[in-house]
Amino acid sequence: MIEHESHSHARHTGLPWLDLILAGSAIFISVVSLVVSIHHGHTMEKLVAANEKQVEASTLPILRFSTGNLLENEKAIHFDLKNGGTGPAVIEWIRIKWNGQTVNGPGDLLERCCRKQAQRTIPIWQNYLSGMTVPAGQSETLFRIRAADADPDLYHALDNQARFKIDVEGCYCSVLDQCWVTDFKVRPRSVQACEAIPESQRW
Repeated sequence: MIEHESHSHARHTGLPWLDLILAGSAIFISVVSLVVSIHHGHTMEKLVAANEKQVEASTLPILRFSTGNLLENEKAIHFDLKNGGTGPAVIEWIRIKWNGQTVNGPGDLLERCCRKQAQRTIPIWQNYLSGMTVPAGQSETLFRIRAADADPDLYHALDNQARFKIDVEGCYCSVLDQCWVTDFKVRPRSVQACEAIPESQRW
């Protein structure tokens, strides 16, 4: 007994013009479905990109440096960092320079900037910000010197001249590990990661 293989064939209506219309309609529907799928894919890519930008914008830290001579209604020279961005700032390091040279702490800074006026040891309040996370909108004082604790000549020199000549540099990151280097004068520069600096230079 010989078995015959059966093959399926597309059904025909018997009307050639109707068969052409049906075949054309099937092709058209397939093309439209493909176009819709491609468009949907592009739309989803745009939505993902927009969402990523929104997340980045909501976690963007912006560090600002400032100095003043009045703190909590008391005469005191202070140096502050404020996070004016929308997300936490993970501070990798802060360093201070005088005449282009890195200084190793407030005592070294006063010795370089105002040693002629320094006549006695004065108490200095310092806050180590390297390694700290500063929330959005929050300020941290880097260090301060009270007028009541300082020689008048030293305080006058620091208040009227020296504090405006101090150069500050910093490297900080967002919670998404996006990092920037700044000298607080021009726009922060994006970097892959913060360079390592000696521990003695960290403030």
